[in-house]
Amino acid sequence: PMMWRYYELLTDVQLREIEKMKSESHPMEAKKGLARRIVTDFHSAEAAAKAEEDWAKQFQKDAVPENVEIVDANLADVESSAAGRIKLDKLLALTGLADSVSDAGRKLKQNAVRVNGEVTTDPTIAWDCAKDLTLRVGKKIKKVHFAK
Repeated sequence: PMMWRYYELLTDVQLREIEKMKSESHPMEAKKGLARRIVTDFHSAEAAAKAEEDWAKQFQKDAVPENVEIVDANLADVESSAAGRIKLDKLLALTGLADSVSDAGRKLKQNAVRVNGEVTTDPTIAWDCAKDLTLRVGKKIKKVHFAK
């Protein structure tokens, strides 16, 4: 795999140690080690620890990392005709989590959309727009703040 080539090119790890890692390391731990070394070299040990923590939150613990992008949305753009409901498919398109409203509809049908950690397939949801909303489509996460 390319990971071992990256160890050779981007780190100061000796070839004999890389060969030992190939036979003794779990691939996931080797990848994490590579990422940690690269971020430490280019930024700092603290930045590497923070990046590793955020990655684990997002991909292993299914939590929301601290540095998630916040998107402002206008309620009028996504308001449903039903009182207290918003058009989730439209909101996904507005935030860039879907390419279009119809793409958002497909993602909803595929169980690929989470609202505050819960999978939903409903194109409209009840929501108190005084609160922020966390949307996740696949690996992409955004927090939505509704402008008053």
